Amino acid sequence: MAAQPYLDRFDEIVLETRIALPKERVWELMVDRISDWWTPDILVNNSARAMVLEPFVGGRLFEDWGDGGGLLWATVTTLKKPERLELTGCIAAAGAVLGVVDFRFDDDAGGTLLKMSHRAIGELTAADREEFAGGWQEVIGVVFKGFAEGQ
Repeated sequence: MAAQPYLDRFDEIVLETRIALPKERVWELMVDRISDWWTPDILVNNSARAMVLEPFVGGRLFEDWGDGGGLLWATVTTLKKPERLELTGCIAAAGAVLGVVDFRFDDDAGGTLLKMSHRAIGELTAADREEFAGGWQEVIGVVFKGFAEGQ
């Protein structure tokens, strides 16, 4: 079977999720308590100890595999608490890939509208884009939303 051709970039993935909590609380749960909801079963290495987010510009988003090992997903490139978090890096993609994931926390009637966009360039196939789109829907639209609204 021939390898799928690279796209060089993929169309932006956009996800909007309404969460019935104030944006300050959504920020706290998403950013400060990431390891409470982004559990090892939804990481690249499901035996990882935790997903870690260092909440400052230049901080890392990474899987902690223990003993100094891990996988760097991204670096925090924009942080404006409790309104915006932008991450830049491979976002766990294999090969030569650079992605930007931008989270916006907007006030919404009865809570927060969490807006996420993901753009990427590099060695990406159409299947990679679809995997990212489905993955973000699961991680943010299902796992995080369920965790946040259960608090």
